[in-house]
Amino acid sequence: MKLIKCSLLLIVGLSLFIPKVFADNLDNVPLATLKQRMNHGDTDAETKYYTITGKKYKNKPLTQLEEMANQGDGDAAAQLASKYEFGMDGASKDPEKALEWYKKSVNLGFEESLMNVANFYLDGKVVPQDVNKAIKLYEQVANKGSLRAYNFLGVLYSQNKYGIEDFFKSKEWFEKAANLGSGFALFNLGSYYENGIGTLQDKEKAKEYYKQACLKKEQAGCSGYKRLNN
Repeated sequence: MKLIKCSLLLIVGLSLFIPKVFADNLDNVPLATLKQRMNHGDTDAETKYYTITGKKYKNKPLTQLEEMANQGDGDAAAQLASKYEFGMDGASKDPEKALEWYKKSVNLGFEESLMNVANFYLDGKVVPQDVNKAIKLYEQVANKGSLRAYNFLGVLYSQNKYGIEDFFKSKEWFEKAANLGSGFALFNLGSYYENGIGTLQDKEKAKEYYKQACLKKEQAGCSGYKRLNN
């Protein structure tokens, strides 16, 4: 059964598979704390973080972003990297520069960029393809409790594109994401139990996972729950 495709999270404020875990006043929460919380599934913190940083970096010319990055701003380095990777906002498309700035942003404390560095090794962009190195980098992010990395590894091991298909590992990563409330992971676990993928078939468990996914507003989970109840 095909899984819903999981896009890579780019350092441009996009967020995928992030459930709402916390809900409180974030007006006085430091930016570093917001960043830490958003990496553990806090959508309110993520929204607040990108609202603040969006204003901070909006319409900044490349030269100014580079100056900020060279002064130790990891977020600015990540912004530069994404612009060079995709050729946005006056930047020429330059994968080599993009990788350089992603690495700099990691060294400056913007750990999310490690996912982007891993992407280069996974697909052999600029650097020789090294799937094992890419996985180690994804796992390094995941071991810090990153919901994004959990889900990405769950999808990665569900595909044979890179010769690493392993549904048992895929299920384990989705379980970690599900424990943080990811509707995407809950749906995929439901499909695994429904179809006996990486585990024994258990339609009652599948139904429960679909139900939980539906409660997280994952429409595929609602459809699965409805189907198993008919």
